[in-house]
Amino acid sequence: MTIDLHERNERIIEDYGLGLSTTQLAKKYGITQGRICQIFKGEGFQCRPIREASLASELVKEEIARARVRERRLVALYESGASISEIAEAEERSTSTIYKVLVRAGYKPGPRRFPLSDFWLAEGPEKYYLLGLIFADGNISNGGVVSISSRDADFLEEIGGIVGREVHTYIYRAENKPISSLTLGGKNLATYLMRYDLYPRKSNTMKFPGNIPQEYMRDFIRGEFDGDGYISIGDHHHGGARIAFGFSSGSMEFLLALREALLQMGIDNGHIREQKTEWGHVNQLTYEGVFRSLRMRGFLYCSDCLCLGRKRDKFFSIKEPILMISKNGKGYYRHSS
Repeated sequence: MTIDLHERNERIIEDYGLGLSTTQLAKKYGITQGRICQIFKGEGFQCRPIREASLASELVKEEIARARVRERRLVALYESGASISEIAEAEERSTSTIYKVLVRAGYKPGPRRFPLSDFWLAEGPEKYYLLGLIFADGNISNGGVVSISSRDADFLEEIGGIVGREVHTYIYRAENKPISSLTLGGKNLATYLMRYDLYPRKSNTMKFPGNIPQEYMRDFIRGEFDGDGYISIGDHHHGGARIAFGFSSGSMEFLLALREALLQMGIDNGHIREQKTEWGHVNQLTYEGVFRSLRMRGFLYCSDCLCLGRKRDKFFSIKEPILMISKNGKGYYRHSS
C-alpha cells in the first residue's frame, strides 16, 4: 500500500518527538538519515544528534510546537493578501518552504488576484488624480500588476495610504537607482483600467480617456502633469522671467486630445513638437508666457488638492505681473523675475 509522503513525514516527526533517534527512524521507514534530516529542515527545525532519548523528546516537542505557530503565522499572512515572495522575504525563509507550508494548509498557491479597492469604486478627485498619474508614470505588466514609479518615495507612500489596505501596497526602493515603485493592484485593477483605454505597453499608444467627468478633469490633468509634466522658469533676454510648462508623451494622439481639453479650460496656444532624447523620440506639448502659466496654476490647484509638492511650489513661485502706465498714458505689464 502506498503511503502519502506528507502523512509519512508527520509520522516520522511524531516518532522523533517520542524519543526515536534518526538511526532508528531511518531503519523503521527505510530511508537514509540524511533524508530524515531534510524532512526536519523542511518543517523548520534543525536535525542534530541528541544522546538522551528523554531530552530529545522534550526538545523536539518544543520545536514542533514553535513550527506549528510559525506555520499559522505564514498562512495568516497569505490570507491577508501577501504573496509567497513577500512572505519569504519578511520571514527570512525560502519561497519553496512557504509554498510547502501553504500546500499543507490546503491552499493551491498561484498568481494572486488583488481585490479591487473601494477607492476605485467611488467617484472623487483623488481617484481621477491617481488615474492621471497612472497614465503618466504607471505601468501595467503583462501579468496584470499595476504600479507607478517616481523619485519621490515619500509621495508614493502618501498615495499608498490613500488607496487603502484593501489593495496590497508596498514601497520598493531600487538599489543604485533614485526611483521608487508603488504596487497598486493586480489583474482586477488592470481589468478595471481598461474602461479608460489603459493597457499594457501604453507609452506610445495610449489615448486620452473620453469618460472623465468634467468636474474631475483638472484632477486627472494634474495627475498627468505630476507624472509627465514640467515647468521651467528662466531669465528672458528682454528682462524678467521666461516661463514655460508642458507635458511629454510617446503618444501624439494623447497630446492632441490633451491640448483640446486644456483649450476648453482657457489654456490656449499649446505647441506640439517631437523631441529626440537618450531614450528615443518623445512628443512635447509646450505652453509659454506668464499669464498662460497663471491660468494653468489656477486651473490645476486648489487649497487641499492632492499633488506633487515640488511642482506646485514652482508654479506658485511665479509672481503676478505689475500693471504700469507709460508717459503717454498707455498701460503695460512689467514681469517680475
